Amino acid sequence: MTSTPDQSQPGNGSQPQTPYGVGQHGQPGQPPSTNPNTSLIWGHLLNLVSVIGPLVYWLATRETSEAHDREGKEALNWGITVTIASIACGILSVIPVIGGIIGGILLSAVWLINVIFAIYATIETSNNGGYRYPFTLNLVQ
Repeated sequence: MTSTPDQSQPGNGSQPQTPYGVGQHGQPGQPPSTNPNTSLIWGHLLNLVSVIGPLVYWLATRETSEAHDREGKEALNWGITVTIASIACGILSVIPVIGGIIGGILLSAVWLINVIFAIYATIETSNNGGYRYPFTLNLVQ
């Protein structure tokens, strides 16, 4: 009595093998599903580093798609706005005594707001495909 191999099991020659195995309904495996907005979030996350991160992101991806161009500009404009606010707070902190206290508090507030909005923008972009920062100077059109 000869036994025939079970044709429903992957790896027995019944299905073409891919790096991802056998997919649903016996189809060759597909790459694990990913969020199509994943590459859009990097511009917003790079705002946590400096304005240079969103600038490099936008310059590198602006021709990839309209969404990359839009989100890159939005992240870059937010980074420029935060940089201008940080410079203004730094100039204010040069004033003796009271300027140092107020400037330091405002600089900390700008940093905290940047962190909060950058993380929020990352989440919104991942879920909805885009985010517009409030109070942003739209310098890069």
